[in-house]
Amino acid sequence: MGIRIANINDFETVYRLFNQIFKLHLDRRPDIYTDGVVITENQYEEMIEGPNDTILLWIDDDKVAGLCHMIKKESIGMPMMKDCIQAYIQDFVVDFEYRFKGIGRKLFGAAKQQAKEWNATSLELNVWEVNKEAECFYNKMGLKIKSTRMECKLD
Repeated sequence: MGIRIANINDFETVYRLFNQIFKLHLDRRPDIYTDGVVITENQYEEMIEGPNDTILLWIDDDKVAGLCHMIKKESIGMPMMKDCIQAYIQDFVVDFEYRFKGIGRKLFGAAKQQAKEWNATSLELNVWEVNKEAECFYNKMGLKIKSTRMECKLD
């Protein structure tokens, strides 16, 4: 059991986990998402080789049980704003068969540690309003609402 960084050989496993969360979003927001390829191998390769991206994998019994795709965002030299580094969670998923076993908590702890290693001042993410399970989990992890993104559907 433990954490490691994804490599090129993990594409199929990462794709499978990305697909789990994608299907949930597709089901709950079909007005935004369309069925198709979740990520291409080229996109994946760019992610794992990018200087500001990392994909943390939680390994349990020699299987990938969860992942956290993080992006390091630097805001330097912006007028009227303090310089800062933010760690942003782009994707976070625990495999369906491993949920409710504490893996999400451990994976989130590893994400916090990665953010500290980046000298980030915050760890942030976006959660869809229709994903109450995720919202509840992130509240338990100590996240607080920073801002609210709203929409008005136009016909």
